[in-house]
Amino acid sequence: GKRLTWSGKWAETYYDGGKFGAFGCGFCCMANIYSSQTTYEASPVDIYKYTKRNTIYGGGGAVAWEYMESAMQGLGFEVSLRRKPTSYRKFQKMIASNDSAIVLVSLLLEKYTGALCYHLFI
Repeated sequence: GKRLTWSGKWAETYYDGGKFGAFGCGFCCMANIYSSQTTYEASPVDIYKYTKRNTIYGGGGAVAWEYMESAMQGLGFEVSLRRKPTSYRKFQKMIASNDSAIVLVSLLLEKYTGALCYHLFI
């Protein structure tokens, strides 16, 4: 596929009071999936603006999993939000059976929710 030049400009820009480079990783993931799996292209900022318009996400900070799920569904993707399975083998099967996945691994998340990671499967 076509490789796009990364200017970094959007990462240094402030949106709704927050520096995009500090909170935009979820939007980068969604833009990569959208641009890779459709015939269209979208920047992380395009996806940010779409998510603000089409969910109750308020902007200027990290996007919740539920808003990512809703935005990607609105863009025509079949999406499911899940927690990490109990075994690595089950996790491998889960990953292999999907076109894309956004995975967050966090010991802090595990401490407060009991889940080591969340997955958004597309």
